[in-house]
Amino acid sequence: MKLDLKIIEFVYQHLQNPTFQVFMVILSRLGDKGLLWLVISIGLIISKKHRNIGYMSLSSILLGFIVGEVILKNLIQRARPFLVLDNIILSIAAPQSFSFPSVHTLIAFAATGVIVKKIENRFLKIGLIALATLMAFSRIYLMVHYPTDILGGVILGVIIAFVVYKVFSWRETRKKAEMYK
Repeated sequence: MKLDLKIIEFVYQHLQNPTFQVFMVILSRLGDKGLLWLVISIGLIISKKHRNIGYMSLSSILLGFIVGEVILKNLIQRARPFLVLDNIILSIAAPQSFSFPSVHTLIAFAATGVIVKKIENRFLKIGLIALATLMAFSRIYLMVHYPTDILGGVILGVIIAFVVYKVFSWRETRKKAEMYK
């Protein structure tokens, strides 16, 4: 907890500036309710070629929401940094849920994880990973999450992406095996 507080205080005292503030607010809002990742998933579903990736991404978003928002936040009940630290002025509406894990981060890395595993385009992979990482950092920058909330979200997101990928791969293999019977 001490390291969490030192990092978050450093970010608040040394990295805050008006231009970066606007950028971080926009990034964070894109992650509200998994909005950006839902739009990407729907776009993939619309494309016949990438439909399965879209369903995988959508599944990872749903599973991430259930695990992070519904189960873990209510089980762990960690107070958010702006409630613990003095003199913090938020530039976004104060989230009403608990802090651990960061569901913005969890969903970003769950969706990104399955998409990156399935697509070929290297630049798109790097772009999605960079976007998910910046979105995760925005949550620390905006003082609504601790670094360990972000780390927990990344780890859980990658695990969920792996599980969803394996389930879809297993279903695909089973479907192909049934076709050849």
